[in-house]
Amino acid sequence: MNKKVKTFMCHCCNKTFKTQKGFDKHVCEFQKRFVEIETHQWLKYWLKMKTIFKIKIKKDVNKEYFDIIHASYYNQFTNFLKWCEDRTIIDYPSYMEYLKNKQYPMKMWGNEKIYKEYLKEYIKNELPAIANERSERYLNNNGLSLENISQNFLYFSLLNGSINNKYLKYKNVDVRNILDKGQLNDLRELL
Repeated sequence: MNKKVKTFMCHCCNKTFKTQKGFDKHVCEFQKRFVEIETHQWLKYWLKMKTIFKIKIKKDVNKEYFDIIHASYYNQFTNFLKWCEDRTIIDYPSYMEYLKNKQYPMKMWGNEKIYKEYLKEYIKNELPAIANERSERYLNNNGLSLENISQNFLYFSLLNGSINNKYLKYKNVDVRNILDKGQLNDLRELL
């Protein structure tokens, strides 16, 4: 007489356990990845990347989670997303398009030099109405206006693209009267 033994299986790594207790203690690398994706809501960035790079998106969200946690480039992708969070990318889809068009490998996506190239091109080509609205929203979100912004905050906001020079021109603000020569020199390609 063959008695069927109940087993418990991890759906992330397919490892089986004989007891519920062993299963409950199990935490594999793929489970950690799943939690990380959920915690940071990175699935939307994964799906946007797949859309831009024209990679088929599965209808079943669980299969997308399975794909991302088992992807060979998972660590490169999540390192890139952490880099994005640390610096606040102006327009993630636009940056992804830029990376795709320039054919940069994923390991270079979080490169400061590449982002500066993109930022320079983005700011130059941004429509004035969009630049004005985006810059105004940024100031409002920080409880600031051009009348009460500090010299250093304005400098870093221009440097990271949060405020577009087109907005300053629209508001008739001459940064040469606010920033020092060193700051103006750093910003020369963006102004």
